[in-house]
Amino acid sequence: MKSEITGKARDRHPYLKRFENDWATADLIKQFMRNRRKYLVMQEKKNRNISNRASLQDDHGNDDEGDLNASQGIESDQGDD
Repeated sequence: MKSEITGKARDRHPYLKRFENDWATADLIKQFMRNRRKYLVMQEKKNRNISNRASLQDDHGNDDEGDLNASQGIESDQGDD
């Protein structure tokens, strides 16, 4: 599989033919895979945080701004006179 990818890369980008044993192409592939894996992990963490916040709001019965402000110790400007 690696040789198939490196061969296609060499065909599309003749400059890569200059590098013995396709080391440059292999390094590009490694870097791409590391970056992709890192990106997917960040996206998973982001999605997990969003779903955790949503479940916390559901646990409190609603996601009313007043409840959020009260939990943070912020007084509301709305009077209950």
